[in-house]
Amino acid sequence: AGILDTFALLPANVLWFDYRGVGVSGQIDKLELQDLQSDALAVYDMAEKNLPRNIPTALHGISMGSVLATYVGNVRDIDALVLDGAISTVPALVEALVPSWSKTFATINVAPELAEIDNIAQIKRYKNPLLFLVGTEDDITPVSFSKALYSESPSADKTLVVIPEGTHGRSMKSKEAIDAYLSFIEKLACCQAG
Repeated sequence: AGILDTFALLPANVLWFDYRGVGVSGQIDKLELQDLQSDALAVYDMAEKNLPRNIPTALHGISMGSVLATYVGNVRDIDALVLDGAISTVPALVEALVPSWSKTFATINVAPELAEIDNIAQIKRYKNPLLFLVGTEDDITPVSFSKALYSESPSADKTLVVIPEGTHGRSMKSKEAIDAYLSFIEKLACCQAG
C-alpha cells in the first residue's frame, strides 16, 4: 500500500488487491494456485465490467503477482502487462533465496504444485505490450529473472527498465520507473485512440 500514492501520478485507473490468504485479506488454511488464479480472474473481470473502457487496461503484477498477471494476460484480452520484480520460475526463486553457504547443510524441496509455476513458459504466449521493472538491489527476484523473461517474450513492444539501487517491491518509488510507466501508458493510450 505504500506505493499507491505513486500510482496516483499515472493517468490510469488503479485497482489493488490481495489474494485470499495473502497480505491483509483473511487467512486460509491452504493456499492453492488455482484459487489464486481464480481470484485474479474474478478481480480482472469485475474491473473490466465497472471501470471506464475508454482507456487501456494494463495489469501490473509485483513479485508472485507477476505470475498471476501473466496468467490473466494469456486468458483475457488485456491491453498491456507490467511485470515488477517478476518471478521466472519458483525453483529459480527458491534457489535465489537460499544463501549459498547453507546449501551445503540443507536441502529445500519445493512442493510439486509450486515447482510447476513457470512464468517463462507463460510469457512465451503473451504477445501484447509488456513493461518489466526491476531493481539492481532486488535480492528476491534479481535482474536475471526479468532478463530471462524479456528474452523469451515474443512481444514486439517490450521494455526492460532496470532501476539503479532499486529493491524488491519498491520500483514505483523511483523516478525511472514512473517515467517508464508514464511513457508506456501514454503509448498505449495513443495507440488505442488511433
